[in-house]
Amino acid sequence: MKKHIILVSSILLVLVCSFYYLLIPWLNTTSARLSDNSSTSFYNIPNEDTAFGGIWENWEPDDSLPYYKYKVLNDSAVRVRNDRKRVNESPSLSGWSIGYIGFYNNEDNISPDKKKPEEMEYYFAIKNCELDYDASFFIQNKTYNLAYLKKDSVKYTGKDSTTYCHYERKEIKARYASKDKNLLITVSKKSYKIYSSILAILSYSYFVIVYYIFFGLGFKIVISISKGQAFTLANILRFKIMSITLGVITIFSCLKPLLLKILFQNYFIKEFSLPSFWSLLGENIFTFFFAIALFIVSQAFKRGYKLQQEQNLTI
Repeated sequence: MKKHIILVSSILLVLVCSFYYLLIPWLNTTSARLSDNSSTSFYNIPNEDTAFGGIWENWEPDDSLPYYKYKVLNDSAVRVRNDRKRVNESPSLSGWSIGYIGFYNNEDNISPDKKKPEEMEYYFAIKNCELDYDASFFIQNKTYNLAYLKKDSVKYTGKDSTTYCHYERKEIKARYASKDKNLLITVSKKSYKIYSSILAILSYSYFVIVYYIFFGLGFKIVISISKGQAFTLANILRFKIMSITLGVITIFSCLKPLLLKILFQNYFIKEFSLPSFWSLLGENIFTFFFAIALFIVSQAFKRGYKLQQEQNLTI
């Protein structure tokens, strides 16, 4: 009875996942065909508003000036814009990361003779963090800020609509590196060393354990089969451990962004987003299938073990 339940459950799971992959593209195509509405947004970029840290500033010198004066002023303006863009988009940091988290600092980028306590920066990073397309991050007066669109009104003309917006700013608690898509949370040097060391130890331990489970146990299974001892309790247990481990890793990988949002909800505002559970599950669906396949193999070996025991008793 148990064997039939496992078989039916496996078939149903395969059918559901197959239906999911066939249904989603069809729904997207159908909704695109059914929707004839056109929506546009209208807003002015506040180029000269100093409240936005000059992120849209496009000042150029008077082109009627003599060339050598124009060249000096223009080069200076370009250099200021590039420096501002570099600081806002991608700070010069060094460090390491694993998965969705990492630790970065700027110790290697400050010369020894110019090091000052206030120049030291240590960050806990949340990677793959997307910022809304219409929002922009900037630093002003040593504070982290976000320029975002606020809706004013919506005007409808038949099936078409026009949304009128304007930009506002707000201070946020974390730095954002748009080039690397990292949300950088400032931490103390002591916290940086403690937590980065703990994460490094956990990471190495994780890789050692996973390596042993999938390569060590797998190698033991192969050796056991080569000796003619395939259907053993040890092999059944090994397959179960491998399937459960792979299933847990897959589910945990899909839940990581959600857990990070919950743990650091004070830093995640609505303009920031991480990959959703369902999108990650779609990316890891074959890994999940492989975990199920390993579990089915363990049940097959269990059945083979029982038949072998019955045969031995008969003899």
